[in-house]
Amino acid sequence: MDILDGAVFSTLMTIITLYALFGDDVRVLVTDIDGDPTFWVMNIIALWAFSVEIMAASLAKPDYFNGFFFG
Repeated sequence: MDILDGAVFSTLMTIITLYALFGDDVRVLVTDIDGDPTFWVMNIIALWAFSVEIMAASLAKPDYFNGFFFG
């Protein structure tokens, strides 16, 4: 629980969230088709991080699963 509420984890998840929101726009603006696989890997890492966060919060926080913040 302390890890989920810690500053380092919150900062990391904020950066991943910003990437999830704007990463594809950056990909389109900055790279050509050769850069797509790199962004695909970063998308998979972001999806994995969000999944781990949901699973950890569901296990660590008593009323998280099917609560207000779950979905």
